[in-house]
Amino acid sequence: MVVTKIKRFGSLALALALVLPLAACGKKEKTAAYILPDTMENVASGVVSQNGRYLLKWDDETKCALLETRDSGYIWSTTPYDYYLSGDTNYSLNSPLVIEYYDPSDGTVQTAKALDCIEDGLVSAKSGGEGITLTFYFKDAEIAVAIKYTLREDSLQISLNTSDLEESGKTRLMSVSVTPYLCSALNTQERSNYLFVPSGSGALMYTDEDVSGISREFSGEVYGFDPAQTQLDHPGGEEPVRLPVFGVKSEENALLAVIESEDVSAAVNAAAGNAVNGYSNAYVTFYVRGFNNAEWDSGTRAQTGEKVFKDVVLLSDRWPLDRELSVGYYPLSGEDADYNGMAARTRRWFKDAGGMKKSSLTQQPYHITLVGGAEVQKFTFGVPHKSFLPLTTFEQARKILNGLAGTSGQTPDVLLKGFGQSGLDVGKLAGGFAIAEALGSSSKRKALETFCEHSKIPLFWDFDLVLFTRSGNGFGPVLNSALSADSQMAGWHPLKINVRAEDTSRPKIRLLQRSLLEQAADKLVDFAKNRVSGIGLSTLGSTAYSDYRGEQYALRGEVSGQTQKMIKAVKDAGHSVQLGAANAYAAGLADSISDVPLQNGGYDSLDETIPFYAMVFGGSVPLYTTAQNLSPTPEKQLLAAVEAGISPSFTLSWSYDTALVDSSDPYWAFPYENNRVAILETVGRTADFYRQAAGSPIKFHHILPGGVTETVFENGVTVTVNHSDSAVLVNGKKIAALDFYYEPLAAK
Repeated sequence: MVVTKIKRFGSLALALALVLPLAACGKKEKTAAYILPDTMENVASGVVSQNGRYLLKWDDETKCALLETRDSGYIWSTTPYDYYLSGDTNYSLNSPLVIEYYDPSDGTVQTAKALDCIEDGLVSAKSGGEGITLTFYFKDAEIAVAIKYTLREDSLQISLNTSDLEESGKTRLMSVSVTPYLCSALNTQERSNYLFVPSGSGALMYTDEDVSGISREFSGEVYGFDPAQTQLDHPGGEEPVRLPVFGVKSEENALLAVIESEDVSAAVNAAAGNAVNGYSNAYVTFYVRGFNNAEWDSGTRAQTGEKVFKDVVLLSDRWPLDRELSVGYYPLSGEDADYNGMAARTRRWFKDAGGMKKSSLTQQPYHITLVGGAEVQKFTFGVPHKSFLPLTTFEQARKILNGLAGTSGQTPDVLLKGFGQSGLDVGKLAGGFAIAEALGSSSKRKALETFCEHSKIPLFWDFDLVLFTRSGNGFGPVLNSALSADSQMAGWHPLKINVRAEDTSRPKIRLLQRSLLEQAADKLVDFAKNRVSGIGLSTLGSTAYSDYRGEQYALRGEVSGQTQKMIKAVKDAGHSVQLGAANAYAAGLADSISDVPLQNGGYDSLDETIPFYAMVFGGSVPLYTTAQNLSPTPEKQLLAAVEAGISPSFTLSWSYDTALVDSSDPYWAFPYENNRVAILETVGRTADFYRQAAGSPIKFHHILPGGVTETVFENGVTVTVNHSDSAVLVNGKKIAALDFYYEPLAAK
């Protein structure tokens, strides 16, 4: 075993850990006690399950499971097959399970690998139920983990249940990483092998070895950082993981992994070009015990007088019971053995699971977010107070949309943001379930709705059902905030502009108690009746968070089902729903999605960006980018949008006021008149392409040499994008630097 840092949250010193109870849990059962059996059960080596497509084999001596494809004979195994055949032993490659646990005797977090159990003869195996169940007994930690391999018609499922975990109390189990080398490939300097990770839009990691011999690593929580935990730093700019999938391409074969249950408590990890063992691998880590981050002052440096802060891990006393954690591994071969095949299989998985419905809306050639207003500080007789500053009234919104649609001949998709009582600022929940009076009368609001309806402009009003700072409409921060694992109200101060540090002069932003979310959705439906048509739920679709007021919500439990239920309730009330940067469990149910990621997370370990998110959801739901006029590289962002078939977006306001200089939100800096010409030029350049390509799923995506990509849509439209700074010649067509060429349907 080795002392380690928790990979989930970056750099943690782990100098101290406090064990705390799980707050307000309904269940009182204790975790199972660690009991080491007198004898271990065994399963004879050989085939333990089979069907028409696969054989699941077992090697009892090495405790290695092997999945063989009947057609090709290719074998995926928990120890990489080439290495398994060699008969050698490696601490990492031969360990089908890795755990992390807290040791209170010295305040460290340690890692233990299953090879310890195998070599000590502390693995029990039972066959049955189309597979085999293994229990690993970690003697030093006094922890037992049971894991089940189940052969299915099209895949191998690997699962564990939290109720089957055991510990003596000597240590505290924190996470379980399953089969870290099942999804792996031999390192090669050729780019025929790669790992796929779902960072942002999607990313590839080639398996070549660096001259330094150091592997390139990636780790990302599925659905991003849990906002119910204290964030110790605010680096900014990262694109979170939005899809619970990962994979590997190994020569003529590929393996896709789908985290099928409790993806909200999982992280995707990958290491490419590991020169020590010669393999690149991707795997899932499941976190089974909630914890929070904190800081403490350890003293003063003698030389500088600077305070030294160390990170603290705060653990809940036990894990939620009866949580089934599972991942399905889907072998791919032939033409499907690449990231295109992985995307197609992911798409089919969501459809089969009922998580993807065809939207009734048509993808527009561009998207506009109109900013209603913001709160600014005013002074009355020298006394400071908050006042609502209108930036775009209903009448001005109609003028903007009429001007853009009338001049370009193309209608946009529209989201009205910051039209509630507190504008862009987080205030009462859902903007107080009201429209700011300063933006115009009810007749002007209805006139805007009527204009959009007659012009066939999809119109959405955004409501934040997750974040709030003050009491209103029956929801208050003191009584109705989600709790962190250490029983504190979860929250954070808004960030200062360009500093990435919290502004402690402003009230903390809170997360609504999870058990009240559906009540908030019902209140929104009541308010929206006869007032607004489309409803935007940007934060709901992109925010997965824990609430330790109840065990069912610990480790972000039930986020998927709860969010889906709320979306359905809004849609059943007759409203179309737009989500922002939607997580996978919500994306397939939306009527449209804005702020779709176009880049990977930007980590040095990631070699290529691919439009995997668009390859999964494109064609089923209209997709729109983040605001092009907010991007530092708008031209490159447009090319990435064209490559993925995602329509460009722009964020606008009618006016600007210097009173907004202290705002933490940058939207105010982009008035309509300053952006009108650029929008019309962009729409004129791309509208015909989107008219033909938008709404058709991506069939193939290819990365060509020289910074060129090619996307083929199912309806036959093909677009070639030159992302480089030099002109290129592709299939006899010269494409200028930072430009694209598409072959329209009429030319085929």
